[in-house]
This record gives sequence, structure tokens and C-alpha cells, in this order.
Amino acid sequence: MHDGKMSGAGRSVRDQFEVSQKERRVVLLDKMIRDFDNMIVSLDKQIATEEDRTRVKDAGHPAWQWPRPNGVRTCSFQCRK
Repeated sequence: MHDGKMSGAGRSVRDQFEVSQKERRVVLLDKMIRDFDNMIVSLDKQIATEEDRTRVKDAGHPAWQWPRPNGVRTCSFQCRK
């Protein structure tokens, strides 16, 4: 008769599956973090290049603009120091 409980072997297989799923998620999240870190470095370089080109380093200055689609609002907090 089946009482709703898994056997030791069935539970072990399920546990191993869950562990392997979590390990894959960790690997994917690590890759995403590295990708975002690379994007940050790239954007910082682009911003520095543009600031050097325009000689405007103050983000509050009217000439300091980052291209963005119409309708996209800028952040209301300090995005970058």
C-alpha cells in the first residue's frame, strides 16, 4: 500500500536532481554577474570617453546627456559618482 512517502532511493534521486538544478542556477547566476560587471566596466569607459571628449564631467550640466529613447525617464537618485 502506498502511504504518500517516498522510499529512500526515490528521495535520494529527487534530492540529487534538486541539488544539480541549484548548482546549474548558481553557475548561471555567476555568469550573469560577470556579464553585468563587464557591462559596467564598458559603460564606465564609454562615459569617461564622452566626458573627456566634451570636457563636461558634471552629470547635472545640461550638456551632459546620455542617449536614451524618448519617454525614458532618468533615475531620480544618484546613479553614478
